[in-house]
Amino acid sequence: MRRRGQSTVEWALVVAVLVVAVVAGAYVFVPGFQTAMDDAGGALSTLYASGDLAK
Repeated sequence: MRRRGQSTVEWALVVAVLVVAVVAGAYVFVPGFQTAMDDAGGALSTLYASGDLAK
């Protein structure tokens, strides 16, 4: 006797847990990444505006 429905439910739970983990990770890491990119953009803007980019 094979229980295919049970394995389908188990896979659905695994996928749901992975989705929750990805969303939680995004909430943890995205703000820091956003800040780092904003800082890098500001530094490049300042460097470009000062004319020191050609050195």
